[in-house]
Amino acid sequence: MKVTWTGFAVTLTAFFAGICALFVFSITGYAQSAPSPSPSAQPDSERETPSKELQGSAAVEATFSRDGSHVYAIDIETPHLLDIDLQKKVVSIVDLGASIDNKSIISVGTAKSGDVLVATARAAWSCNPARKACKKVCSAPEGVQFAAIAYDPKSGGILFSTRTDFDWPAQSNNDAAPAMFLAAGTKEPKPVFARRVGFLDGITFSPDGQLFFGVRGDLWMAQSAL
Repeated sequence: MKVTWTGFAVTLTAFFAGICALFVFSITGYAQSAPSPSPSAQPDSERETPSKELQGSAAVEATFSRDGSHVYAIDIETPHLLDIDLQKKVVSIVDLGASIDNKSIISVGTAKSGDVLVATARAAWSCNPARKACKKVCSAPEGVQFAAIAYDPKSGGILFSTRTDFDWPAQSNNDAAPAMFLAAGTKEPKPVFARRVGFLDGITFSPDGQLFFGVRGDLWMAQSAL
C-alpha cells in the first residue's frame, strides 16, 4: 500500500487550544443559563454515583457501536471491554479473554458489519461483544507489534500503526514501516510505504476514507493510493 501524505502541519497545541476554548465556552454558557438544583433537592435516581464497574479501571481508547447506542472502551492491561449502554446508562464488563488468547487489548474500532475490532500487540480480532465471540482477523508479522487499529469505511480495509521490536529510546525505527494495511478479504497485512513519517499516532478514518493522524505534535492527513 502506498500512501500520499498531505503536509497538513497544523500544530496540535493551537488546534486543541481552540477546541478547548470552544468547549469551555459552551459548558460555561450552559451552566449559567441552566443552574442545577442542590444535591439535597435532587431525587436519588438523578444523583451521580460512581459505577462499581469503573472503579480501578482506566479507559484509554473507545469506539461507538454501529447504531451509536453503545460505547466500547478498553479496560487497560486486560482482555476486557467496558460496554457503556448510552440508553440505559449502564456500564458492564465484557471479558474477551478466552476468545483473544487472554492478551491485553491495546486498541478498538468498529467495522461496517457492526463487529468491534480488537487489536492486541500480536493479533487483531473481530468480536461480537453480546456473544463474547471473536474470530482472528490477522496476526502481526514477526518482529512487529500492533500499536493502534483503524477501520477504513470506504475500502473495508484495516490500518494498523505499528512498533518494531527495538530498544526505545536507545534505538529508533525510522527505517521501518510505521504502519501496516490489511486489505478487505485478505489475511496478511502489508507494510505501508511512508516517507518522513516514523510513527502514526491517533489514527482514524473519516467516512470518505481520509486518514488523519498525529506526528510529533502536528496533525496530518493522508489518502491511500492502492
